[in-house]
Amino acid sequence: MGANPFFYWGHSAAGDKAGFGWPNNPEHEKLRAAWAAAGTLEERKAIARRIQAAAWDWVPFLTYGRWLQPVAYRKNTKGWLAMPEIIPFWNVEKT
Repeated sequence: MGANPFFYWGHSAAGDKAGFGWPNNPEHEKLRAAWAAAGTLEERKAIARRIQAAAWDWVPFLTYGRWLQPVAYRKNTKGWLAMPEIIPFWNVEKT
């Protein structure tokens, strides 16, 4: 699962508020909110353990695989920023 249960889309369990067909689990949403509001790393770790333990009874999502998006760059460009899943075009210049 993602390292950030609050912002990672796969952890959402807000039902119809999230999107068509999305799971609904109010307890999971409470844990996600508590993780985001935690004041210390130790508190976040404890909440993350509860989220992980609950995932054995309620599966928030399934990963069918991993992939890398292929991309090609021209030799006469520079300044590309390495970012997952998106290709930002700022900072790029023609040499």
